[in-house]
Amino acid sequence: MNEDVKKLAEKIAEEKNIEIDKVVEKIEKKEQEYSGLISKEGAAHIVAKEEGIELMDEESSGELEIKNVVSGMNSATITGKIQNIFGPREFEKDDGKGKVANLVLRDRTGTIRFSLWNEEAERLVEEERVGVGDTIRVENGYVTEDNRGEPEIRLGRSGKVKEPEEELDIEIESKSSGNNQGRVKISNLVPGQNGEIRGTVVNIFSKSPFYKTCPECEERVEGDECEECGEVKINMALSIVLDDGSGSIRCVFFRDQAEEVTGIDTDEAWDMTENGEKMDGFIEKCDELLGRELIVEGRVKMNDFFGMPELLVNSIGEVDTSKEIEMVLKSV
Repeated sequence: MNEDVKKLAEKIAEEKNIEIDKVVEKIEKKEQEYSGLISKEGAAHIVAKEEGIELMDEESSGELEIKNVVSGMNSATITGKIQNIFGPREFEKDDGKGKVANLVLRDRTGTIRFSLWNEEAERLVEEERVGVGDTIRVENGYVTEDNRGEPEIRLGRSGKVKEPEEELDIEIESKSSGNNQGRVKISNLVPGQNGEIRGTVVNIFSKSPFYKTCPECEERVEGDECEECGEVKINMALSIVLDDGSGSIRCVFFRDQAEEVTGIDTDEAWDMTENGEKMDGFIEKCDELLGRELIVEGRVKMNDFFGMPELLVNSIGEVDTSKEIEMVLKSV
């Protein structure tokens, strides 16, 4: 056990008033539970979160690999290459308008969403100070859980975006590319993996695809408005099963991806269902996707409720026959 993990284990043991050997055992079990997808350090942070202990402080703000970033950290530092940029987009709030931009950062271990708000969204994205392919260092960010249940890093009061000393030597795949080298068979997908699949739509879940969030703080909203901000926004998330002959997997299309795959914007879909009450017309429209071939790229996550992997879709591409033939020829 390295010194960093030992210090984390000692802090958990001290906070919970238990023997350090028991903490180490919990960390090792957690590492095994994730099948080697996280390091012992990442496992220690998850154990601490489950025990209600804050580990991240100014004395433990060393740089993390993205796969070791977990929700609840409040002083996380990562270096990543920008894979995608979404926004900035405006939203209404009580004292005027706000802006938000979302970046997808990648390192050698995985991807994470990085949200920029208001002045930072304007300065970095709107003024084009950063772009796809740039490597950036996020210092002292805090980590929350996004609407997919995935970690998302944001800048707090002490958070900063800096230019790193060295560029990350990794390739970034184009959002619209259907010819990248990340293509994998569905049967080979494992939780924690980022990959691209080509499959045929064989099923569409009929459960209501709508959920509410606050456009300002982006937290889930159960009622008619956010208790903190007073705002609400209707979002769409559609679950579709793709099959490529080797196996099938449930793919979840959020927001822009849900609109893109259905060809229906969220407001139109909401109106079609009479404020989410009657799904027949919407489902009938979605059933037109059955039998259609899609290329999708995303992150594989274990769905604890169903007990099986699912793919959280980041981008969608149509099947381009000429590119597919080119890929086959290159693989021969």
